[in-house]
Amino acid sequence: MSELSFFSGRWRGTGTFFLSASGNPKPIIMEIQNGTGYDGFWSTTHTTERKTAENPDPLTAVYLWGYDPDQGVFVAEWFDSRGGRATQRSLGWDGNRFVFLGTMTSGGSTFTLRDTFVRHDRNSYRHIGEADFGSGWVAVDEEEVRRR
Repeated sequence: MSELSFFSGRWRGTGTFFLSASGNPKPIIMEIQNGTGYDGFWSTTHTTERKTAENPDPLTAVYLWGYDPDQGVFVAEWFDSRGGRATQRSLGWDGNRFVFLGTMTSGGSTFTLRDTFVRHDRNSYRHIGEADFGSGWVAVDEEEVRRR
């Protein structure tokens, strides 16, 4: 679990959600709160997008990250305010990259989901969310995130 300690604390992310309900990209500003819970076995992350004129229907979500010692992988579960849920796995940090790969169910469809976190320094990272709907990877969202 110590590999996840980088994400602890309060963060603010700014970026773009490329696949909005209107079909047009929308800018997003999000607050991120990450802490350890459940006797140190899980890292809990809450994300809340800020409501703006460009983002009138902001997303909120909760992640649970942990480590499965039997499989030797990090595990992630995701639940969002639109009924979406995801299950992902990761081998952990590879240099400055931490990648979760798995599946997401949202809006009645299930697809492959990849979340990549690229650590710039101890107080900032980039998050890239991608999905494969059957024709290869497409960017879903991307944010630059700084510790608050």
